[in-house]
Amino acid sequence: MSIIAVSVGRDVAFVGVHHIIRVLAALVLAPVLVAGFTKPSQIGQ
Repeated sequence: MSIIAVSVGRDVAFVGVHHIIRVLAALVLAPVLVAGFTKPSQIGQ
């Protein structure tokens, strides 16, 4: 990430923090989205 930040002329710390937030958001939102797109189980019917 630091090489990308330097190559585009951005602050390395900003790009690093943005990347960490993006990864954490994906880890938090992925289970919610998967649960929303899958059908509820038919157990007990």
